[in-house]
Amino acid sequence: MPTPTGYTMHESGYWFKVSDNSGPYVYDGVTMYLVSALIMGASGPVVAGVSATAANAVTTATLPAVAGKRNYITGFTITGAGSTLGNVVQATLSGLSVPDLKYTVAAPANILSPIQPINVQFDLPIPASAVNAAITMTVPAVGLGNTMVTVDLYGYVM
Repeated sequence: MPTPTGYTMHESGYWFKVSDNSGPYVYDGVTMYLVSALIMGASGPVVAGVSATAANAVTTATLPAVAGKRNYITGFTITGAGSTLGNVVQATLSGLSVPDLKYTVAAPANILSPIQPINVQFDLPIPASAVNAAITMTVPAVGLGNTMVTVDLYGYVM
């Protein structure tokens, strides 16, 4: 593929636009999102992480908004225990530069049995929808008798 005007290919094989840090960009029908501040070697990012736990309630973990900075999520983990009758819920990762991401969480019908852990590590960090915007993972209550659901988010701010 020829080099698009105004773009440079990083050694990793991803394109970035030299002139600014906005986006997304579309070239040849392909949408490209930038992590150009990282690719272009800006001063080091600040590592961010957060954990939230709840028992049979909505569990929400948030990488909080930081004035003048953008959040990037690199991955997350969802763990926990089952519920009396078992249940399947949909976790939502929101506040991203892409549409909300949905993940199925299945709580077994036994309060002593663990939820199959969901551990996601993104190949490329996903930026927040804007500067000074939070990234949030929300897991609905999994059911009566549940004693714990834990959500851990990992990323950085720059």
